[in-house]
Order: sequence, then C-alpha cells, then structure tokens
Amino acid sequence: MDGIKVTCQCGRILTAPASHAGQKGKCPACGAHFIIPLHDQTAPAPPLEPPHSQPETAAPAPVSRKPFPAKAVAISGGALALVAAIAIAAILLFSGDGQHEQPGTADPGPVVAQTSQPQGEQPKTTGEQPKPPGEQPASGPPKLNITETSLGKIVEGIIPLRMDVSPDLKRVAYAVKQGKKCLVVVDGVKSKEYDDIVVGTPIFSRNSRRVAYVAKRGEKWFAVVDGVEGKEYDNVVDWSLKFSPDSRRFAYVAKRGEKWFAVVDGVEGQEYDTVVDFSLEFSPDSRLVAYAAKRGEKYVAIIDGVEGKEYDYINRGIGSSVFSPDSKRVAYAVKQGEKWLVVVDGVEGKEYDGIGKATPIFSPDSKRVAYSAQRGEKWFAVVDGIEGKEYDNVGDWLFPLEFSPDSGRFAYAAKRGEKYVAIVDGVEGKEYDVVTDIVFSPDSKRVAYLARRPHSSNEFVVVDGVEGKEYDRIDWPHFSPDSKRVAYDAERGEKGFVVVDGVEGKEYDGTDGLVFSPDSKRIAHYAQRGKKEFVIVDGAEGRECDGFYQCCPTFDSPNRLYVLMGRGGEIFLVEIEICQ
Repeated sequence: MDGIKVTCQCGRILTAPASHAGQKGKCPACGAHFIIPLHDQTAPAPPLEPPHSQPETAAPAPVSRKPFPAKAVAISGGALALVAAIAIAAILLFSGDGQHEQPGTADPGPVVAQTSQPQGEQPKTTGEQPKPPGEQPASGPPKLNITETSLGKIVEGIIPLRMDVSPDLKRVAYAVKQGKKCLVVVDGVKSKEYDDIVVGTPIFSRNSRRVAYVAKRGEKWFAVVDGVEGKEYDNVVDWSLKFSPDSRRFAYVAKRGEKWFAVVDGVEGQEYDTVVDFSLEFSPDSRLVAYAAKRGEKYVAIIDGVEGKEYDYINRGIGSSVFSPDSKRVAYAVKQGEKWLVVVDGVEGKEYDGIGKATPIFSPDSKRVAYSAQRGEKWFAVVDGIEGKEYDNVGDWLFPLEFSPDSGRFAYAAKRGEKYVAIVDGVEGKEYDVVTDIVFSPDSKRVAYLARRPHSSNEFVVVDGVEGKEYDRIDWPHFSPDSKRVAYDAERGEKGFVVVDGVEGKEYDGTDGLVFSPDSKRIAHYAQRGKKEFVIVDGAEGRECDGFYQCCPTFDSPNRLYVLMGRGGEIFLVEIEICQ
C-alpha cells in the first residue's frame, strides 16, 4: 500500500499509489489536475502567471473541469467545511497575504501560459471509442468482502491545510484549534499546546513511520520532528518542511532577523536575503538538497551546499524539477539581462526571450532534457538541444511537455492561431479548438488525449488517432498497466459515469478516482449518490461514507484494495477483498 504524498494547490494533501508516479491525478476536493511526482511533494506548485510578452489571447479556452460534487468529509458535526475553507485559505496563501510568505520572490521575467498533450496521427472519426484488445473483467459485479478499521474519531476544531494521511493509509495527523491554543493530533494522541501550527503541516515520512510539524510558541517558530522540538526561529516558511524520499532526513526554510536559510537535518545553511518559494528539494536518492536563493540583486542555485553562478533570476519551482530521476543530473532555467537560458549540469544553453515556466524536464531515464522556449512572438519545444517547429504557444504547468515512460517518445500541444494541435514525435495531429491531457500508455506505444471541436462545448477522447464519443465533460483517459485498455470519467447532463473500453457504466451524481488493478482486469473508482459517496469495483458498490481522503483507491494486489474514508466524524481504513 505504499503511496506518494502530493499537495494540491487548494491545499489538500493527498496520497496516490506509488505505481502512478509520473501519471496524472485529480484532487477529489477541488477537481484540480496535477502530475503525481516520483516522490513525496508536500508543497503545492506556485500559481500560474502570464508571461510578460505573451498576448492576452494565448491562454486556451479551458476544457471544462466540473469538480466531483461536494467533497467535504463530515467531521464532528460539520466542524470542517473542507472545500470552502481550503479554497479560501489557498487564495490567501498564494495572494501573498499568508503569514509566512517571503518577500522579494516576485518573478521578474516571462512565464509560459500555454498548453500541451497529443498524438501524431490524423484522427479517424467514429461515434464510439474502439475497444482495445485486452482481458475483460468477469461478467456481473463481483462480491466484495469489506473490513473497516477505525483510525479514531476526529477531534473538533480541525484547521484547514493542516492535515495529512500516511502513505500506508494507516495513520492520520492533523492540527486543531481549541480556544486560543493549537495542538496536533497523531493517531488520536494529542500533542502539547502551541500558539499556532504552520500551514502544510503535520506531514508523514514516505515510510509512514515519522511525523513532523512546525509550531509557534510566543513569537518563535520551530520544527517538531518525531516529538522532538528543534531550534527556535523568527519564521518558518509555509509548506517548506519535508522529509527525504528515504524518510531519514528532513529540511525546511527558516528566518532569523532579516535573513533566510535552509535547515537540513537540524543544520543551518548559508544565509540569504530570500529563499525562493517552493524551491527546497531533496534528490530522488535522498543524498542531495537543492534550492534557489537571492543575495542582493542576484539569484543562485544551491546544490548540496555549493552555490552555482549568479543570475538575475532563477525560475521559481526549481525544487520541483531540478534533479533528474536518477539524481545524477541538474537542470534549471535562469534569466541573465533580458535573455533566458537553461543550465544543464552546469553548462549554459542557448539564449532565448523566454523559457517555459514548467520546464526544463528530464526524461524518465534521465538521459534527455526538454523545455519550451520563446523567440520574438513564437514558442517552440527544445528537445536534446534541437529546436522544434514554431507556434504561438507551447507547454505550461497544466499541459506540460511529455516524455513517454521509455523515454523514447515526446509529445506536447501547441497553439496556432485559434487552434490547437497535438505533436507526437514531431508529427502534427488534427486541429481542434482544444487539445489537452496527453497520456502515453505504460508501454509507450499508445497515446491518448482530450479534444474539443469548433463551436462545441462537448469533449471526446482521441486514442491512437481514433475519436471517441462526445460527452459534456471528460476527465483525462487512463491506460491500464498492460496498455491494452482505456477508461475515463465522463458526464452527461447532471450525471457522471465511467467509460471503459467504450462501454458506459452506471450513472451516478458524480464519479472520480478511477484506477485499474495491477493485472489490468479490474477497475475501481469513487461515486456519489446524493450526499453520500462509495467505492465502485467492477460495478459492485461498497459501503456509503461522507467522503474520501485519497485521490483514488489503492490496489496492493489484483484482488485487494484500500480506501481511507470518513463517516460520522470518524476515519476508517477500509480493506476491500474482491471475490471471484
């Protein structure tokens, strides 16, 4: 049941199956989409900003994203209206009004506001999604043996943006406010009282054994790791506390007087005028630490305590992409004068007028590097140093550049005039009003994405060049682990359902959290009927609850899965065994 923690921009900390690393996920609270990282990511990505030189018409007409209805888990008589509270807190956090926002980190340069995804073949039109060859589940819903284990009652007064679930789904930690004091509850046990708990904590380590948070006493802030209080500081940055992927190390950003610095394993680093928001990161192998900082008017990247060359700016978000998956390489975008360039392994690349905000990226095998760049009014992809065709827009956080799982293929969406095209391995697909949510199959041989025709609000999936049936709304397509099957959530009118291999499932008030079993034979997802939610496994309905704490169910074998749900102010770990 190993999982990866990822924090949505709405502030909710979610647990995704480790097998889904690198794939796309959706927040069950707000409906936002994100890429599941290769390792824990407990800081949300910064909000998108338009490039200074980008025309107002550059942003695509968005594909509709109607959230899964009312994902507020009932907690002690409605003490937590989760969706509303998180949304308000997230707005405050990213608007700069948050208590722990750092000064002086405004981005002075271009930012991409474009799109990506796609497929290289010209789509063939058909009314139905073709059924890929693959083993279908047994006919008729299976019998489900359900075992619920209580993880305890929720203490009243839970504070938004301050709750976490361990990756193994067996532990829960959250902060509560009681009167004028705050405390942290871990596995039902209350901590001592504090004056406040920092946003984004408590957090669990990847192995689920350790827990940490940042607390305030009087005017000082300090980290509490495994129950041990650390050194006091004038400030500790929201969302900066994190464990290394191997769970052995921890780090955060702190302030003393007017200076900021990283604290790694309790040891303070060099002082700077600013540490760039969300830039602190452990390498995937846990050995190295990276972040970006500002001294005077210049920015530097710090890799394992060693400063790089000074630049006029280093792209915010260095911490989310600086290391290659094998931890041996480093890449980030910088601004020097009026020009932008990418630095890979200490070597400066070609200068451009802009570099895409969500780039550069490494391929899964760590051997290739790609980014989007701007020259004049045009944008293009640069892959392994080779510039692609020019378009009016290419790539961004919501629609990133994509390498295939085997690193051999590359895809993105681009805008030309008022139309979007999918480019896969350099080959353009058909033009649409919208192209988004590209997905490579696990074997890297197939490609799927969402599209919308001119003068239509309906959406459809394009799989291997074949257009599927239109619906009012579709979430991105999912390939099965064996790459033979395709499934997605769809909506018609006020009803939602799952489409599997072209066949529509039963209608509900909403569906979400779609996932295949490891052997590709079964599908599980969440559904909602009225104010109640439940898990569906191959058409069989589980028990009702008030809401879930995962972005999707977690399989640990072909015939067993787990969910973490809330009911009546209590949290339950639910084991579901699928009987043939």
